[in-house]
Amino acid sequence: MRITFCMALYLFCQWALSQGPVDGFMKGKGNCIVALGQTMETYDQIYLGSTQTDFGEYKTTSQSFYTGGGLNDKLDLYLNIPFISAEYGGSSTCDLQDLSVYLKYLALSTELYKGRLDFMPVLGAAVPLSDYDPTQLIGIGKHAKTLEARAVLQYRLSNFFLCTQYAYQHKESPAVNDINVIIKSGYAHEKIYFDLFVDITHAQGGYDIGDNSYTFENIGVSSTKFGATVYYPVLNNTFGVFACASTTYCGRNVGKNDRISLGVILNPISLLVKNPNE
Repeated sequence: MRITFCMALYLFCQWALSQGPVDGFMKGKGNCIVALGQTMETYDQIYLGSTQTDFGEYKTTSQSFYTGGGLNDKLDLYLNIPFISAEYGGSSTCDLQDLSVYLKYLALSTELYKGRLDFMPVLGAAVPLSDYDPTQLIGIGKHAKTLEARAVLQYRLSNFFLCTQYAYQHKESPAVNDINVIIKSGYAHEKIYFDLFVDITHAQGGYDIGDNSYTFENIGVSSTKFGATVYYPVLNNTFGVFACASTTYCGRNVGKNDRISLGVILNPISLLVKNPNE
């Protein structure tokens, strides 16, 4: 069954979709996907510290290029480049954000209770691609180099799966380090993919907005988000479309936002073969 593509859709960007930078499916040697997507986010309330308050309408949009491929059957490489725009109070800013690169290794794959359990450690890094200003209210990021260690554990039973991820993100000072936990469950098939997820980010300290000496670089940003994703293949194993929606349930120094993401996913390897449906 040709499900590598639809299972590996992990869409395009951790900033945009709040599901982590990688999924729990290995691409396989020689397999590659390319995802192009747009995310729209709005909110009019913000958590100052942990206190929810009115803020006025804040909008962001992002266009992202994401690709992932199998270097061999146990090692995947991922790359993401987002372009982000933000608007608030009649002012706006836009620029390339950060280049993110990740390596995922299949360290363990074993049968368990008629299913399969996979364990995948991930190493990642991110660097700013432009000179965007991280000190302003209307901003697109922290402009900090980041190193990340992530552990991915996934159990599959037929086409159903349950995936958990735990990550520690070390950021260049004055940005604040984060812990990220993701739980995702869904159904992955060659004809349809969908999932439900919860994404929890917890800042390791940092200032609250309004504290003495706070800046938008050194505040601690935490959040709990819920969301869902659906993917539908249009041309079998070569092309498909996806949609993702999420909302912020609670947080610290973060907007109470709603997001929707739409995009397309291509399998360039299948596009080159003579009979991709075979």
